[in-house]
Amino acid sequence: GKLDLVINSEVVDNKITKVAAETISALKVVRSINTTDIALADPATYTSSKAIAISIQSGSVGDELEIVVGGEILDPSFSFLLNEPIFLGPNGTILQNPPVSGQVLNIGHGLGPGGIFLDIKEQIELC
Repeated sequence: GKLDLVINSEVVDNKITKVAAETISALKVVRSINTTDIALADPATYTSSKAIAISIQSGSVGDELEIVVGGEILDPSFSFLLNEPIFLGPNGTILQNPPVSGQVLNIGHGLGPGGIFLDIKEQIELC
């Protein structure tokens, strides 16, 4: 069935729980490293850029974290341009502009101040 999560009084769909394989802050892009564990995604290599979700909780190694695999995520710290693409940046950060080396991964688009729409695409390797 469909799972709902309330963040700042707004409903967000598509939440699952995974185990942190490293320290992960909230609102970071993450990747699977096996069936249960996640680590920070990074555009440096093909493998490290295989993002699956955004963390919505912070945690240390072994902590269970809630992650959102798609859809609207609202947080007052977001300041991305409305309907403009957003990208995976170093150490799981979210960037308005694509990186200049490694892998380019469009992870969705901005909803203006306070929100993003997560829709992870296939990465493109820069030459």
